Amino acid sequence: MSSGARTHGRRRRAVRLIPPSSASSEELLSPSGSSPLSPASRPSSPSGEEEEERAAACRRGDRKADDSDIAEGKKESPLKDNLSPWEEWFIGKEKELRARLQARAAEEMNIQLEKMKQKEERERRKRIAEEKHKEWVQKKREEERREKERKLSKEMAEKATRDLEKMQLQEKAEVKYKEWLKKKRAEEAERRKKEKEKEREREAELQEKKTRSEKIFKEWLHNARNKPRPVLNGYGFPCGKTTGLYFYMYVMTYL
Repeated sequence: MSSGARTHGRRRRAVRLIPPSSASSEELLSPSGSSPLSPASRPSSPSGEEEEERAAACRRGDRKADDSDIAEGKKESPLKDNLSPWEEWFIGKEKELRARLQARAAEEMNIQLEKMKQKEERERRKRIAEEKHKEWVQKKREEERREKERKLSKEMAEKATRDLEKMQLQEKAEVKYKEWLKKKRAEEAERRKKEKEKEREREAELQEKKTRSEKIFKEWLHNARNKPRPVLNGYGFPCGKTTGLYFYMYVMTYL
């Protein structure tokens, strides 16, 4: 509560708590009196506007001002003996209203504090959820990266294995081809060697036949020269026959 409001409230209470004189007391108790403290001139309870004003003033107040008011009330307590019952009732009602307003303000403050706590709790949970989601996303990305690296490493290893197997098969094929080619060349060389041997044997056999035929022909010719010649009675052939010529042709043909 501001200093001006506190001063105004004190003055109003001071006016209410001043003991009336004999003349003024009669005016307070007379039904025709126009005092604001008389039951006839004031309602039994405060109006709505006054209640709202008091509530606003109470909301603007603080505990320090309330404590000072309570202290002032204790100092003014000796004046209670001079108050009328209605004034005591009115003061009690104001105290009760102030207590209710203070309780309502405290309740509203507690509600606001509870709302702030709930808001902070929601923000804290939201922050924790966001952090957990962020951690989950990072973990998921790390797992995906590791899975990609594992698949890539596996594919590279499989490719290297296939290339090695292919190379080994190619080397084996080359070795087998070389062995086959070597074998074929050896077989071809052996075949040519055998053909040459057969050719030499055939030539040697032909030479031997030729030599034997010539030898036989020479022997026959030698024997024919040394053989006595008979009288010619044919067509220029010995004994009219062609035996020697056919014999020579036979020898040359079948030998």
